[in-house]
Amino acid sequence: MKKRETNKVYCGLGSNVGDRKFYLEKAIELLNDEFSETIKISSFYETKPLGNASKENYLNAAAEVETTRDLFEFYRFVKNIEKEIGRKTTRRWGPREIDIDILLFNDEIYDTPELSVPHRGLAERDFVLQPLLELAGDIEIPGINKKISELLNNLQNRYILMKI
Repeated sequence: MKKRETNKVYCGLGSNVGDRKFYLEKAIELLNDEFSETIKISSFYETKPLGNASKENYLNAAAEVETTRDLFEFYRFVKNIEKEIGRKTTRRWGPREIDIDILLFNDEIYDTPELSVPHRGLAERDFVLQPLLELAGDIEIPGINKKISELLNNLQNRYILMKI
């Protein structure tokens, strides 16, 4: 990991339990409390669930944050936000009050079972790519070496139902 004064992080936010908009807004509020000068938020998107574990639609968005925290400090920070909001552990792709994924961290590539950056599913999910395009523009994704628009245009599965 390169040492930088500030790191640019893109996060995916999602909720499909209860008051989904409230949970997204609470996560944004907690991010804003910490990074008020350096946070940008995409539009919200109503999306179909991924996989078969959940039947409720999601609300998804993306956040751009500039931080002095390193990747692991930031990861622990967003996991604490999930706990504070009340996320309960469920099965893979199951219902969740809030999910905060680190999509990109600068142009770094990192892969372990616990944390993968760029996020493992980023290239196959319109509900991640479309909000990311709003914030990051048509950047090339490190390790994948394709622009966001190219990935979006080549998707076979579509999950976005509408922009809110």
